[in-house]
Amino acid sequence: MSHTYKNKISFNSISIPDLGWRKEKGDNEIYWTNPEDTITVSINYFDETPDIPTIKNVNELTEYHRSIIEGVNGELIGVEVFRRNPFDIVRTLAKLPLADHVLYIGDIAIPFSTCLFSIKVRVVESNPTSDQSLTLLADLVIQLEQGFTWEPALEKLPRFEL
Repeated sequence: MSHTYKNKISFNSISIPDLGWRKEKGDNEIYWTNPEDTITVSINYFDETPDIPTIKNVNELTEYHRSIIEGVNGELIGVEVFRRNPFDIVRTLAKLPLADHVLYIGDIAIPFSTCLFSIKVRVVESNPTSDQSLTLLADLVIQLEQGFTWEPALEKLPRFEL
């Protein structure tokens, strides 16, 4: 694959179903926020080799994510690796207690050998004893991972093999 071809890849190479929310763009991301400012969904593109250690050993991948999340006093809820043809996908769910609320974070990572796409979902829960936001997060992550589409050019990118 030519280098010029890869230069056409960006966060715009992946699309999610229209959420009808406020939409904004950053340098390497596009994000949507719900009207209550409690949920944000973003598509991020990283033009570099992913820093995850593997996609073939879910235990090793889980320990990698656990050390990162626990390093910021968070709790890893789960890590799964699965295939949505033609891509390998890593789904991560985490909980991060903050001063006056809890932040639930879901990540759908699509790693390639030279870049990474990430669909992130952040849900703010003001009641720290409720798990309603966790259910909402999990449902939204599954909806997005089943509903995202991509440009055919992504199918030609070299896979992440570690």
